[in-house]
Amino acid sequence: MENKVKSSLFLLIFFIATTPILSFADDSEITIVPAAGSGAPGCEKTADKCYIPYAASIGVGSTVIFSNIDTAAHTFTSGNPDDGANGIFDTGMVMAGGSFSLTFDKEGTYNYFCMLHPWMTGVILVDDNYSQKPKYSDIHLFTDKESYTEGDTIRIFGTVSNNLGMDMSLVIEKPGAKIIAIEQLDVKPNNTFETHIKIGKTFDVDGVYSIKVQYGSENADLVAFEFHQLTRDTVPPLLLVPSDMLIETLDQKGVIVEYSVKAIDDVDGVLESFCNPSSGSMFPVGDTMVTCQTFDNSGNDAYKSFRVTVQLDVSSPIIPDWIKEVSGFWCNDEINDDSFVEAIQYLIENNVIHVPLDYNSSTKSSQIIPDWIKNNACWWSENLISDDDFASGLEYLVRQGIISV
Repeated sequence: MENKVKSSLFLLIFFIATTPILSFADDSEITIVPAAGSGAPGCEKTADKCYIPYAASIGVGSTVIFSNIDTAAHTFTSGNPDDGANGIFDTGMVMAGGSFSLTFDKEGTYNYFCMLHPWMTGVILVDDNYSQKPKYSDIHLFTDKESYTEGDTIRIFGTVSNNLGMDMSLVIEKPGAKIIAIEQLDVKPNNTFETHIKIGKTFDVDGVYSIKVQYGSENADLVAFEFHQLTRDTVPPLLLVPSDMLIETLDQKGVIVEYSVKAIDDVDGVLESFCNPSSGSMFPVGDTMVTCQTFDNSGNDAYKSFRVTVQLDVSSPIIPDWIKEVSGFWCNDEINDDSFVEAIQYLIENNVIHVPLDYNSSTKSSQIIPDWIKNNACWWSENLISDDDFASGLEYLVRQGIISV
């Protein structure tokens, strides 16, 4: 929706609290200022150039006020960066906040530049017939919306009743009458003008902002719009993790642990979470810290951790896999009965394997190991029977005194 606000209150505030970037005391006076940030290269590549206005048209006998509203010192020196100063005029160094006046009594084209920042150039056109050219033009200024927020682009456009053959200056102010943008616009042959302003960091307070355009000495218009900053989400998400976990296993290598973690945000809802080690991983015997984190769409994060303790279940026999090799040797007659018994007895005595017994036996028997015990060893070495079944056979050997503990 096109917005046209011509409030006497805004006009009063604007004209009392501000100094126009392009001002005329009368037809015989014009003010030229350096563009904001022109002390660094780059302004020369834009349509607005480094001086505002870049091309100023005046009549013979008119006065130009070189006003330095920038934060850096500048000069207004006739000539150009390639050939240097030509001696027609030179303001010398004009410090920030300073100004210099010069009256032009001869018709002509006067190029000038800044000796401190030579990429800054401008031109003054002095025309003896300037007073005969139209000075008044009715201006109609619009914006495409009444309200904007962060990231928006303001479309500023309008029409003039008479084309004065000069550029139009534009100033945007935020609450407190602080200038945040200055531009120089071309008025097209069809008497229209348009520009786009991307809302950036200078739009840092909520409230009513104003746009003023100045066209010639007697022509100005004002439009206002509202700006509101986005409400930012600064609340971190809620991360729900399990309490510390204690898991028993018969496997000396560890155990696969499954767990559930949930992440919730008051704005974004359910979020994805990331944990290390992840659920479904193999956890070794001992303590492992699981660290989890999540992020919401505003960049807020949350971290939590919990402990997973994996311990061996000593109530059941724990037999290392490599002992199967010993059983395989015995099964294939690569070692004799005494060697097998000696190997198993050594492992029991040194707590490498644990066989639950309700008594101790210290008297070794001379009984012959039953064939089914050897069959068990063969089957176990081939993973055909469980550790419990094989341990039962070892317990029998202990009870019979074939293996002493």
